[in-house]
Amino acid sequence: MVTHPVQQVVSSKGASITNEEELKNKLVTMTRIIVKERMFGPFGHISVRVPGKELFYITPGQFGNKQGIGVDDLVGVDFRGKKVSGANAPPRETVIHTVLHRRREDAAAIAHLHSYYATTLSICGMKFVPLHVNARPFVDNPPPVWVDADLIITEDEGEKLAKFAGNAPAVLMRGHGAVTIGKSIEELLLVTLTLEEESRRLIETASISTVMPLTADEFRHFKHRTLDLDRMAGKTWETCVAEL
Repeated sequence: MVTHPVQQVVSSKGASITNEEELKNKLVTMTRIIVKERMFGPFGHISVRVPGKELFYITPGQFGNKQGIGVDDLVGVDFRGKKVSGANAPPRETVIHTVLHRRREDAAAIAHLHSYYATTLSICGMKFVPLHVNARPFVDNPPPVWVDADLIITEDEGEKLAKFAGNAPAVLMRGHGAVTIGKSIEELLLVTLTLEEESRRLIETASISTVMPLTADEFRHFKHRTLDLDRMAGKTWETCVAEL
């Protein structure tokens, strides 16, 4: 088991946040953003790990009104997968979050969604390649495709998925959806939105022309001229919050 030090989560204004209530509020905000982007159906879920504790908060399973979700609707779960707080039931696939939070220090926030374009890309046999300069989260670790379309509900299945993911910030799940990972909620939002946008861009480009992906060498050049990931994540968060 990875031992997680107390981490600082950076707010959209650059201030450090270690307060549990602040993290829960951010989780609610992220949920509402994803609903607004039409990426959240009745079965997706998002979680955030509490720094310094073997604990995370997750959106409840099969919760109908995700746009109206509040802090009191969240479910507290420990690293053994045991519910420790909240009136609602955790999702059936909570083990995705349990294992990743436990195994990966960089997995401070996790989403499992059934978003349209990422799911479509998972079944069309196309390899994910970066097409836009904003796809930098995926240059070194493009999302692999997990071919088993079944639910992830046992500890063994969660361990296998986490091992398969390696250090990638996302996994496409064939005919199922995707898992996205961030070292903060802001980064999770960036990764989640970028995965869906790049999946759509790839599908649409391939339908009309030859795909011409950007190369790793090009991105190594870009990184000196564009925002780093933390700043990109902060800008994305600020923009999406302002549009709520």
